[in-house]
Amino acid sequence: MVPPRTQPNDVAAEADVDVAIAGGGPVGLTLALALAQRGFRTALVDADLTPGPRTGPRTGARTGPRTGDGRAFFVAFGCWRIWRALGLEAELLASAQPVTSVEAKGQAGAISFLASDCKDEKVLGYMIEQGPLVAALKAAATASERVSLCAGRSLGADFADPRATLAFEAAGRDGGQDAGRGGKISAALVVGCDGARSG
Repeated sequence: MVPPRTQPNDVAAEADVDVAIAGGGPVGLTLALALAQRGFRTALVDADLTPGPRTGPRTGARTGPRTGDGRAFFVAFGCWRIWRALGLEAELLASAQPVTSVEAKGQAGAISFLASDCKDEKVLGYMIEQGPLVAALKAAATASERVSLCAGRSLGADFADPRATLAFEAAGRDGGQDAGRGGKISAALVVGCDGARSG
């Protein structure tokens, strides 16, 4: 069993949880929090689980550290309700902008969607930057007793056993990979939420 913790890298070399998640972006963190809310124990592996938004070097003419990767997401209201159910809406609204109209154009013409046409909500969704979104999700995951975080790189999953196994290589406290540390997480389900690597 993975014990509750407050810092990344506290996942034991051999851990046993309900669900193991590879990838700690918005999707992986949201999934871990939703499962935890329903009583499932989860372990999440991602290379960047330090507090706050994802960080990394700037490219091009800009210099110095950056927070986030510059992306912003349009989150349709139906998806936004997941964060509302997780109790994160008030914090996320501080960094979000409402979207009240969307127009899509193509060779066949255009179509518009207006929030004023909706019965229950006054917005179609929200725009939110990746940095504040991931920072809020990381903080909530760190505070959850049912989510264990492992700062490291997932090495792959094995589905041969009755329970799946997610192998990982833990990141060192200085941010580098420490090949001597790592291990396996046994779970009833392994989910890939790490973008292109999930395939």
